[in-house]
Order: sequence, then structure tokens, then C-alpha cells
Amino acid sequence: MEAPLARRFQYPFTNCAVCGPRLSIAVGLPYDRSRTSMRNFVLCAECRAEYEDVKDRRFHAQPIACPRCGPQLALVDAASNRLASAEDAILETARRLAGGSIVAVKGLGGFQLLANACNEAAVTLLRRRKRREHKPFAVVFVPPRRCVPSASYRRAKSRCSSRQRRPLCSFGRAAMGLPCAWQTP
Repeated sequence: MEAPLARRFQYPFTNCAVCGPRLSIAVGLPYDRSRTSMRNFVLCAECRAEYEDVKDRRFHAQPIACPRCGPQLALVDAASNRLASAEDAILETARRLAGGSIVAVKGLGGFQLLANACNEAAVTLLRRRKRREHKPFAVVFVPPRRCVPSASYRRAKSRCSSRQRRPLCSFGRAAMGLPCAWQTP
């Protein structure tokens, strides 16, 4: 994915052949490509060769794909009109999130709803739409440069990031040192 001459260079849907998605893409048993959300993506000749070669690390990796035969990145509106593709889709999505939009990201296993956690109006709207006025949301973030996290945040972050298996960390309201829209009311 990182080698410029590789077939899957910067392909966003490349996944680990050993631990890639399983339950999130399965639609039936036994677990085989024809019973996953990848069933509609017909393998190209190169991917088919990897998939069928017992000596290849991608042998029977059900979610195997490449830019030629796999899913493509696109930004679509509520009516499924394509607004942008590839890198432009990422840039436009970031612009929309910064502007307060709520974005649904469709993956192979379902949807994730995204909103700018520092935009109170966007978070309030998401809470109302999801009927989660008081239940916390999962938040992925890098502390803003203007924010100086508290000592309790720094200690907890240090503990989490020093573990071999970096689990999700949970922080209380005071840990970040400032009120944010993502916190429960």
C-alpha cells in the first residue's frame, strides 16, 4: 500500500489478509466470498491468482481487492448522486465536516456517522437524530493545539499508548480541561 509501484498503492480498502474483516462482512455461512459483502466485486485476474494460490498470503482472503476490481471511494449525496471520487472525496468530506455537516461513511460492514466534535450544532443535531441526548458518543480526535490537556489525560494517554494492544481509552469530562460539544450534557 505504501510502495508507489505496487498494485494496491494507496488503495484505501486494502486490509490484512490474516486479520481483515470477518463478522462485519459475513452475510451467511460458511464464511466464503460469495457469502460476504464482497460478493458483488468480481476479482480481476491478478487478485483471482492470489486468491487461488495456496502459497500466496492472500490465499482465500475473502475481502481481497485492488483498485481494478474492488470498492471505490466516492462521496455521494442523500439521493446517491456522486459528488466526488478518490482523494477529492476525502477532501470534500473533510470540508463538509469542518463546516458542520454530518457524514455517513459506508464501509463493507455498515455505516459510521461522523460529525465535528467541536461543532456544538452538529453534535446536537446528531444527538437528536440518533435519539442519544445523554448517551456518550465514541470520539476519535487529536487534542486541538489550543487545548492543553490536563495531567489526568496525559497520564491515561501514556498508559494506553504504552500497551502492546492499544485499546480504546475513556476520559472523563475534566480530563481534557475544557468543555466540548462531544461531551454528554
